[in-house]
Amino acid sequence: MTPLADDAALRCRAGLAAAGRALAGDAPAETASALERLGDGAPTLPWLPGLVYRALAPLGVTFVEDDEHAVAVGAALIGRPVASARLRRALATLPDHPPPEDAPDPELAAAIDAFWHALATLTTDLGRAWRAEDVAAAQRLASQAVPELRAHAAAVAEALGEVVPDDAPPAADDPEARRGPDQPDAPAVGAAAETQPQAEAGVGAPGPAPEPAAVLPGEPDDAPVPPDRPQGALAFALIAVVIALLVLLAVLGGFPIG
Repeated sequence: MTPLADDAALRCRAGLAAAGRALAGDAPAETASALERLGDGAPTLPWLPGLVYRALAPLGVTFVEDDEHAVAVGAALIGRPVASARLRRALATLPDHPPPEDAPDPELAAAIDAFWHALATLTTDLGRAWRAEDVAAAQRLASQAVPELRAHAAAVAEALGEVVPDDAPPAADDPEARRGPDQPDAPAVGAAAETQPQAEAGVGAPGPAPEPAAVLPGEPDDAPVPPDRPQGALAFALIAVVIALLVLLAVLGGFPIG
């Protein structure tokens, strides 16, 4: 990676840690316990960090799926159960501040830091909602934060556009840029990926986890709705009419069936 990409990746790792610490507040054990109690019953939130990873895709900066500490924090951010010991270990290990301010590109660095600061502000309130086991409040907070976070991600993309050559390989649609933690918490089997976090027992050294694409309301990469197919409906109607005519003829004795 280039110095610019290295700096952006480090800022994202520190930003994820800051968001996780804001989520946990002074009660990481209580936060983790609440998430475990919610378990499968609570729908996961959108993978909001995917917005900034998508913006940084031209640099090759993505969520690192084999970083077990980042995966643990990311799982908590979207409401997946994470064992208390694992969450505390992750928060203690991840960096607690971004790289020095003398970044390769100060404007890009400031935009990235602003995104993560806004996310940490959200997760402070989100942590309170999780500890209260108020899923509706958590969903509302995440939904309300989307426009602001999109704006910050757009600022990152704009700042990056000023330093990345126009002929750079397009990577904005790279699915890796949108990946987030989905299954970070099961004992690893060799180097295999993990299973559902709700099966977390807090035992063993977890391996990398597969992660879902960010799904944000109105995002252009939401699953498309299949187009209507009127020709299919017309064919079905014609077949129904033919069958009805055959039955009618059989009843009237004009067309033997069998």
